[in-house]
Amino acid sequence: SFFIEMGLADIFNRFKQIETTIQNEQQIATAIGDNKVATEDYNSTTSRMALWKYATELITRSPKTILFGVGTGDIKDELRSVYVKNNFQKGVDENYNPHNQYLHTCVVIGLPGVAILLLMLLLPLKQAIKNNNLVFALFLMVIGLNALTESILEVQNGIIFFCMMYGLLVAETCLTPQKNSV
Repeated sequence: SFFIEMGLADIFNRFKQIETTIQNEQQIATAIGDNKVATEDYNSTTSRMALWKYATELITRSPKTILFGVGTGDIKDELRSVYVKNNFQKGVDENYNPHNQYLHTCVVIGLPGVAILLLMLLLPLKQAIKNNNLVFALFLMVIGLNALTESILEVQNGIIFFCMMYGLLVAETCLTPQKNSV
């Protein structure tokens, strides 16, 4: 009972953070833009807003970066330089990634990489819905939504989970005979 209450308290705290952030959106956005947010003033929601802003700044810094990214080995150094330039000490101290898989992919390998990532999620989703494969459709939707707030394919646990489940669900889809609607 205690653990359930603590878990619910964390969930409701997260919702409260989001509510507060939305209510103070203009003030927070201005403070982030002016680099006037103290490290202790960041919570998970405001930190993500800053991370997305700085990742977008890095992506849009040149046409070459938009098309090709900064490279797979350079993202931490490049993001760190943007954090330093914008006095985002929490990002420097914690060595944060963008906390958004789509932005992360764009920073690393550019728009073509994001297009491939989206195709990997959307084409099978369309097929899963067409074939009434609820498990595969829900898996793809959960991954797609989770990728909005986490760089899930940048950690070993995320890669292993995604590849294993994706592979099993694709194999199951390919091996299951499809019903002919004649």
